[in-house]
Amino acid sequence: MKSDLFILYYMANDPTLGVGDFLKKSLEKEEGIPIGQLFFWLKGAWIEDGENLNSELEDLYQELMGVQSIKKDCSPIVGPFQSIEELRRYSYLFCQKAGCQRVYLLAVDEFNEVLKFCSSREEVIQKLKESSDKLENLDVQQSKTFFDRILSRK
Repeated sequence: MKSDLFILYYMANDPTLGVGDFLKKSLEKEEGIPIGQLFFWLKGAWIEDGENLNSELEDLYQELMGVQSIKKDCSPIVGPFQSIEELRRYSYLFCQKAGCQRVYLLAVDEFNEVLKFCSSREEVIQKLKESSDKLENLDVQQSKTFFDRILSRK
């Protein structure tokens, strides 16, 4: 069982990312992409031990949405997602598929703030866990035996 999954996201209408104009142009060309305000994109995913899962993010997106994620200059972004709730549901499903105990969902800005003030990998991981939106994988919780649950309580 893999332990914890971390997923980074950002908002598409953030002018510093230069994604807004890109989205308008892409939506004119693409078919099957939902029209409207498109807010959230996934920037990356990794497991606590460092394993990168970006290609798996794209695979699940295509499986669930029925379309490929819009590409921007070959950068590893996945989306669009129309709301934070849609992004949270996707992250939870991805956590289940990856076999992780929990997923920590955080914005790129929050991630950058954590990096500024941490000096070790362990400190970064701890601060990310404290500052992110945590979703527990209920399938993992239910699959534990009674004895396992008693021993793992803190």
